[in-house]
Amino acid sequence: FFLGSFGRSLANFQYAHAATALFPDETALAAFMGYFQAGVLSVAMAAQFFLTSRLLARFKAGGTLSAGLCLQVAVALLVFAWPDPLPIVVLPGLCLIGYHATVRPAFALLLAPLEAATRDRISILATLAASAGWLTSSLLLNPLQQAVGLRTYFLFLTLVFAAVLFVARRLDGDYESALTASV
Repeated sequence: FFLGSFGRSLANFQYAHAATALFPDETALAAFMGYFQAGVLSVAMAAQFFLTSRLLARFKAGGTLSAGLCLQVAVALLVFAWPDPLPIVVLPGLCLIGYHATVRPAFALLLAPLEAATRDRISILATLAASAGWLTSSLLLNPLQQAVGLRTYFLFLTLVFAAVLFVARRLDGDYESALTASV
């Protein structure tokens, strides 16, 4: 959750920078952001309604959670590689849709069989980890990107994110196997 929030924070930074470049007029920028967010959340709701149950049935909770996190890595790499600001504005919307259709429901299902006190502790830890991800990216963004350049900074952090995601996926597979055996 730390890495997911960290990656989303970086994508949001890129999104805000690109959107401001595309819409220098404040009124046009506000209108775009309002319509864009409404459209993204509408598509996210439709994905939750039509896609999430199919993903969970096919890939189970652990695979669905990993797919959602992999989507975030892929979006970060696409945003890094694409020179045009328009895709930079659109791609984080895909990340948000994927998050709502995969990560959130899969995490809820992974927590469901646990006893209430354990579920509450894990939820609190996940929330703290997500907040720490946002805070860390905010604190590191300016000094690091000024030292190495914005493109190098985003590429390095995306690669770190992908490496940690690989390790997390292996741990998730172990957890899912143990959970399946206990149920």
